[in-house]
Amino acid sequence: MRVMMVGRGVISTLYGWTFTQAGHEVRYYVRPGRAAALGGQVEVDLLDAREEARGKPVRASLPTECVESLDGLGECDLAILSVRHDQMRAGAEQLARAPRPRLGVLFFNNLWEDPKSLSDLFEPGRSLWGFPVAGGAFQADGSLVGSIMGSVHLEAGTAEAQQLRQEIAGLFDSMGVAQKERQDMRAWLWLHFVVNAVVVAEAVKHGEGIEGLLESGSQLSEVARLAREGIQVVYKRGVDPKSETGEATMGTAPAFIAGRVMKKVASNPAMRRMMVGGGDVGQAVDYPLLVLAEARRLGVECPRLSETEPALRALAGAAA
Repeated sequence: MRVMMVGRGVISTLYGWTFTQAGHEVRYYVRPGRAAALGGQVEVDLLDAREEARGKPVRASLPTECVESLDGLGECDLAILSVRHDQMRAGAEQLARAPRPRLGVLFFNNLWEDPKSLSDLFEPGRSLWGFPVAGGAFQADGSLVGSIMGSVHLEAGTAEAQQLRQEIAGLFDSMGVAQKERQDMRAWLWLHFVVNAVVVAEAVKHGEGIEGLLESGSQLSEVARLAREGIQVVYKRGVDPKSETGEATMGTAPAFIAGRVMKKVASNPAMRRMMVGGGDVGQAVDYPLLVLAEARRLGVECPRLSETEPALRALAGAAA
């Protein structure tokens, strides 16, 4: 399959590596003027957990062909948009104006607005939502340290999108990655966004980053309490509390149990590398601030999360 990765960030590069290893042709669309800097060989230091849960260490050189135009998109089978949540709309609008790939577009990241508003930019059946289970960070020398797990999340899709879904499933099958089907992708994305948001909020509050947070059972229990508040914002948005209950477990299980479970999950080296990412929570400080803003708009009380706001705004101001 010929795949166009939109962007050459951590997720695009990690999955681009696995697609290439499986024999697919991969290109990376980057901003004008960036192809020379981002193209060529990328050194990858990877914990590959597709077959071994704790991750098999892999060091490899990944050739990356970067292009600065979408003129050749029509020659591709699939476009995969995996950029920051606040860049997803601009990326989707750009793809909607470009020549269509044979199959369509896979949205492959989180979103706090309604994902349907992006899907509606394309003809019925020509777009699908998924979510990666991978992470890491680029180093100062341009190398990538990360991990990739043995599954991804993929929406069930409409009747019109079944051919696209089957082809995407086949792509992931070819690289040994299973798909966890999500019946209500909007609910799953918003719940997952909240979980990310409260992890960041608690890490910022204590100033020890994600790494320090994962070492503290008491702080992880507090994350669960924050999640309980944030999840109410998702339900107030119109999501059925019975939908995607697995992702809501963080806020529904007793806090001390949820904290223990999260700490156990983080003991897996591949999962820990993914959860820590680049270690810079300042890059995600907008997550909890967006959840707080929506809580206030909807009249949802979030006293614990609100207590973290001064630290969040201080960090956001410093990063601006």
